[in-house]
Amino acid sequence: MGGPVSSDRLFRQQALDAQSTQWLGAIRLAQPIGHIVAALIGLGVIGSIVAFAVFGAYTRRATVPGSLEPVGGTLRIVTPAAGTVTDLQVVEGQRVLQGDVLVVLSSERKSSSGATQAMIGAQLDTKRATLERDLRLSAERGVRAGHRRASRAVRAGRR
Repeated sequence: MGGPVSSDRLFRQQALDAQSTQWLGAIRLAQPIGHIVAALIGLGVIGSIVAFAVFGAYTRRATVPGSLEPVGGTLRIVTPAAGTVTDLQVVEGQRVLQGDVLVVLSSERKSSSGATQAMIGAQLDTKRATLERDLRLSAERGVRAGHRRASRAVRAGRR
């Protein structure tokens, strides 16, 4: 057993066969592109956080009671009647003088049955006419009642 060993017999035949397939290339495991993109985004976010922590600044926040007002003060404008804005006559920041028209309001109300304001006006006119008629009739009845009382007094005076 002590004879020279040939180099062909140094390895088993299966090992030599496995070595002969190396011309196909090395084994590489394919990784999905999504994993690579997610890893790069994660590294970018972590890098941004670290850069902000090192170089960034932030404003201190304080809560105080009160309100902010412009130097010239504020003005609350109210209308004496309810309505809908139909036309805006000024723009923000424009200077106005006392008496200038700022907005045009419409008090017209509409409902499913038409122009509500016109209907209300017509009803008021009807009620006014009815009330005037009732007052006139009441006055006429009062005059008649006065005549009856006077005639009764005259008849009673004759007796």
